[in-house]
This record gives sequence, C-alpha cells and structure tokens, in this order.
Amino acid sequence: MSISGYAEAIRDGVFEGDQSQKGLDIIISESGRLKRIVSEMILLAKLDSEADIFHLKKVAIRELLEETAERVNPLLRDRNLNLAVEYADEALEQAKVRPDKPSQALLNVVANARDMPAAR
Repeated sequence: MSISGYAEAIRDGVFEGDQSQKGLDIIISESGRLKRIVSEMILLAKLDSEADIFHLKKVAIRELLEETAERVNPLLRDRNLNLAVEYADEALEQAKVRPDKPSQALLNVVANARDMPAAR
C-alpha cells in the first residue's frame, strides 16, 4: 500500500524535491521488506515440500557474529550507527546449523532494527 501510494503521489506531482526523494526512499525500503517476506515464504514452501532439506554444518559462533556485523555496518552508517559484538566468557563456541541460515536470520534482525526510528 505504501509503495503504491508514494509511487502514485510522485507520478502525479504531489511530491517535489526532498519530498520526492523521501517518497522514493520509502518505496525502496518497502520493496526490500517485501523481498524479505517473499524469501521467507519461499523458504517455508521449500520446508513443506522437501523432507531432507536440513544439512547441518558446524559453524564458529564468533565468526558468524563478526561476519554479520561486517555485512550490516555499511547499512547502519547512514543512520550513524555501528554494530559491535561482545561475548560472554561462557559464550557458545560452535553450533550445528544449516549453512547461511543463522547469518540470514541475524541480518534480518539487524536490518529490521535499522529500519526503526532513531532514538532521541
């Protein structure tokens, strides 16, 4: 609904200048959100259709968290944010998981937090 509304407003000349840019930013943000939703729906469809989809692999938790922080920090820079990773002494060192899924989940969480209004 947001995408359609902003696109029509820009097309009809309701927005100009900075307002047009803000509308385009919202369209880009919402289309990214829809892309993530579609990806999740595709994943759920795969889970329903494939019995042997889980191929677990040992991953180092610290490496996974550091890689996620490296991947998301460029997205956070536009809001003057930076993600830092801290570990408890008893932090889990390894886990058996599906490759790429924990990273995808962490990126989704951080990306969703990035889209939240900034604290004042």
